[in-house]
Amino acid sequence: MERGMEKGMERFGKLTLFLLDSKRYDALEKVSVDKEYREQLFSEYGL
Repeated sequence: MERGMEKGMERFGKLTLFLLDSKRYDALEKVSVDKEYREQLFSEYGL
């Protein structure tokens, strides 16, 4: 279970970097609270 949590944190960290690099600050705020949107962006960025 700990490994799964670590992997999830790594995935979210990568998404955060992609969004910051793209200056998508509104999306970054939204992924922190909206699970469906977060999953959509994981898919969009191949995570």
